[in-house]
Amino acid sequence: MKVSFILLITLIFSACSGGGEQQSGTSVNNQKNATPAAFDFVEEIHNFGELIAGEKVIYSFPFTNTGGSDIKIEKAESECVCLEISFDQKAIKPGEKGLLRVVYDTSGLFGTQFQMFRISANNGTLTKELAVTADVRNENIIYQ
Repeated sequence: MKVSFILLITLIFSACSGGGEQQSGTSVNNQKNATPAAFDFVEEIHNFGELIAGEKVIYSFPFTNTGGSDIKIEKAESECVCLEISFDQKAIKPGEKGLLRVVYDTSGLFGTQFQMFRISANNGTLTKELAVTADVRNENIIYQ
């Protein structure tokens, strides 16, 4: 009787511990297989070429969500008031494409320009720096 009782207790503990290990193994595997959010831009620097001061030009930076989870762009920051940046308010699912629209106002600018800006997505866990460049001619500036 004592041997049967010990055998029964051993089987119960074996069944409980085996099931628990399998479940946590599955959880670990799911975490390993989860791909973090990521985006891939077709172009990270756009050159507008030669512009005349005062021109407003527009470019849309296309990107693809190459990660394993949704991307939600939350903000775009630039130190130059010459850039107006807009983006989709909806989440971009894995494999989907999105656009980041930039309006570049060359009023008051001259010479070779390189304007950087940063976008943040997914509560700041995903960031990207992009830029626009141009050679701005200004009638009010004498070039030598």
